[in-house]
Amino acid sequence: MVPLRLEVTQSEIPSEFIRQIDEVLGNLRDVNNVVVHFVGHTDNMPLTDGAARIYRDHLGLSKARARRVALAVQEALSLPNNAISSTGKGASYPVASNDTEAGRALNRRVEIVKR
Repeated sequence: MVPLRLEVTQSEIPSEFIRQIDEVLGNLRDVNNVVVHFVGHTDNMPLTDGAARIYRDHLGLSKARARRVALAVQEALSLPNNAISSTGKGASYPVASNDTEAGRALNRRVEIVKR
């Protein structure tokens, strides 16, 4: 299954993204114990001093991004706590080059996979 991806460039989760997840979950309504797993990723640019104080490193930032998206989706779709999980991978798995702003933007993402 190809994961859904959300580029992390804004503070609000787009309603279209929420709708896509809701549609996928609707297609899985006959499957027991479905967990929607959110995986955060970052680019490899140095963190600002403020971000480094809050998140410590890229792994901490990616975990926080994934958790924020997971909680927003959980609230929007009224999902129980055991229906979501999240983790982060930091800058370890880029999907594009970090040498350009466009590539870095693609690497700042949250992927959603069914567990």
